[in-house]
Order: sequence, then C-alpha cells, then structure tokens
Amino acid sequence: MCAANPKIVSGANEITEGYIALSSSYSMESRSSSGGIADALTRYVLSLGGWVVAGCVMEEDGRVCHRLVEDMADAWILQGSKYVQSDVTSGLLNECQVALQSGKKLLFFGTPCQIYGMRSALTAYGDNIIGVDLICHGVPSPLFWEKAFGELVNEGFVNNGKDLLFRHRSAWERDDFSFLNYKRKNKRNNERNAYYSTFLDSSSFRESCYSCKFANAMRPGDLTIGDCATLSNYMEFAPVESASSILVNSVKGGNLLQDALEKGALLVAPFDYEAEIRANAQLHRPSRRPIQRDRIYFDLLEMPYEQFEKKYQTGLSLKKKVKGLVKRFIPLSMRTRIRLLLQRRTK
Repeated sequence: MCAANPKIVSGANEITEGYIALSSSYSMESRSSSGGIADALTRYVLSLGGWVVAGCVMEEDGRVCHRLVEDMADAWILQGSKYVQSDVTSGLLNECQVALQSGKKLLFFGTPCQIYGMRSALTAYGDNIIGVDLICHGVPSPLFWEKAFGELVNEGFVNNGKDLLFRHRSAWERDDFSFLNYKRKNKRNNERNAYYSTFLDSSSFRESCYSCKFANAMRPGDLTIGDCATLSNYMEFAPVESASSILVNSVKGGNLLQDALEKGALLVAPFDYEAEIRANAQLHRPSRRPIQRDRIYFDLLEMPYEQFEKKYQTGLSLKKKVKGLVKRFIPLSMRTRIRLLLQRRTK
C-alpha cells in the first residue's frame, strides 16, 4: 500500500482550513485517543445510514488490521491509536468495493500511504469515498510488534489484544503514552517497554518512513486528523482535554465536517492551521532516522527478547520520576488552572 517508490505522489490536496476539535461526547474514560474525532465521525456517518467505515482494529491475538464496520454497535472496535503497521488486505478492499457497488458511501481512516493506496485501488468510486488521513510519524515492523505483544502476554499483562490501549487519559493526565489493560486498569510505562520506547524516539520505523513523501502539507485525504501540536495556545477551548486538529483538504471533506458540526457531533474552534503545520513536524518533514536504527532490527532477530527489552528500554530518568510524582498528587484540573493564571498574567 505504501507509495514510497513513485517520485511524485499524485492526487494530493492542499490544506485550506483547520480547527481544534473535540468529540461532543468526549470522556476521560473513553477508549478514544486525543479528541475522539475519528470515533465521532464514524458514529455520525453510521447514524445517517448508507455508509460503511474502514479503520484499524486490534484482534484478540494482537494482530493489527483494517476492518469494515457497518453497524453502530461495532464502532467501538475502531477506537484508540494503534502504533503498529495495520494490514490493509485485498479482502478488505474487496469488501469496500462491494459496499460501494451497492450504492453505499465509504469513510476510510488510515495513514497517508494507506489512503493513497486505497484511492489507487478504488479510483472508480472516488465520488463516494471520504479519506481521512492521520498525521503519521512512522510505523515499526509488524514482526517487532508480534514479539512485543507476545512478551506482554507472557508477563501476564494482557491476554486479549482488544483490551490493550496504547494511550489513555485520566484526571491526572491529559494524555498518558503508556500501555493500558482497559479491563484491569493496570498500565506499563513506555520507558519500561522497548517497543514503545523505540517508537517514541523514532528508531524502529520502516526505512521508507524516514523518506516519506506524505510528510508535508499536501495530503492524500479529504480530511487530516491528529494531535493538536499548538494545543497550549487554545487552553480556553480545551483546558483539560486532549484536543485534536482537523485539517480540511477538499470540498468533500469540508462538507462532511460542516454536516457533522450542524448535527452536534463535534465541538470545534477555528485555529491557525499554518502555525499548526510549522509546529507539527510530520506536516512538513519525515521523522529523522536515528543512528540506533542501524542496529535495532539486527538485535531484535539475534538477541533473546528479554535481553533486547533491557537494552532498548529508555528507563525512567530522575526528571521523569519527579514529574510523575507531581502529576500523581496534583490533579490535571488544578495544574491547568495554574497554567491559565500564569498565561493571563504574562499577557
């Protein structure tokens, strides 16, 4: 699905407007990441009838793939970020084609390269497809995730991939980048997991990700969604929430967004999307390749996984330990009030 080989990526759209956004049903307990925008759009189009939605799911055995959802009762399986390369199979694309041939419309979520590949495969049905691309930093190897998930199972941290979240939020944390067993509510810090540590420092991505042709402001999707990199400028809008950015890249995308707003599916405020592009690295360049990338996959294949895990965990620094204690004893709402007060005094 990756379009890393072509010298020129065709069919890209220029960003024309942008918003900071939250789902109107935003909840600290939700499985959704960031502002819950993908879930809000999914539920909105399914409520209309005549739509199907394709997005990323994690299966019980930890496999990550795209699936097609037609019923509101199944919308939850698409919730939450999965920092893994999702398998977009020919079978999934065939399901999408059958749905489109029957007169239904398709809302497709994916990384920019997946949106590009999907459009290439389903080009005859373009008028009835809305592509939503994610602001993507890069993806590690599926083999790495297979080993990492197996280790989480062996340790007894999780036994069902559907219970695993890559990030979550609480009264103490706007966005906690750590594994969470959603049922048991126990978590594993990213600093104590090699897969998560190397994902966050960009050292485990596919080689093509470091030269990604989609890491710029020309987008293959009708809409682009991701974490809002300029959130600190909009604290009045989202004082404790983890808000998203929505970038509009086509007339179709803009029309769907306006319809969703009119029905109350989303809460938005206009923002400076050019500042967002400057602040969010993946909207103007690919992730930089660390020197550690030369070695990591050789070690993954050659080392016992326990040894590999110890080598590539970043560990908790004293600064992070202190920061964690502050967050543990001072609720997010109180820290936010202090921050807002300081911002007002400096204006």
